[in-house]
Amino acid sequence: MSVQFASGMRLTPARLNAPLARIVRKTTDETIISNSTYQNDDDLVISVVANAIYTGHLHIVYNSGTAPDFKVVGTVPSGTTTPFWTWHAAPAPGQATSLTTGAFFDGTAGNAPFDAYGLVITGGTAGNVQIQWAQTTLTASNTIVRAGSYISLTRVD
Repeated sequence: MSVQFASGMRLTPARLNAPLARIVRKTTDETIISNSTYQNDDDLVISVVANAIYTGHLHIVYNSGTAPDFKVVGTVPSGTTTPFWTWHAAPAPGQATSLTTGAFFDGTAGNAPFDAYGLVITGGTAGNVQIQWAQTTLTASNTIVRAGSYISLTRVD
């Protein structure tokens, strides 16, 4: 794979050494019970550099009952914006929002996938894009994010 630079783009050591695409995948299921407060996912976190633009893809398979449902959000470094995120879950249509606004999904008492796509535009602060999730309604039943769920960010500037 070759690295290409746009006209006028500064060629810096950081840009040459930074991976263009990063992906983090869950290798084991993660379960919560009776928790409607967002909690950091154990695996779905990626570091980002300051003053960069990334395209992002989040794919999660969750299992939550019809009473607790499921909610997900992302946290980002100070000064970062996450415009144009579109959330897609079958059979519901996608909704345009920000990664940091998050989304809510119905529980089905079975495995349910969704995908989200958008931009991550960092400001002057480097840090982490961290996925958080919880039950929408506190319920004494399991809510699980399945192994194989992942987040990927590809630097495009």
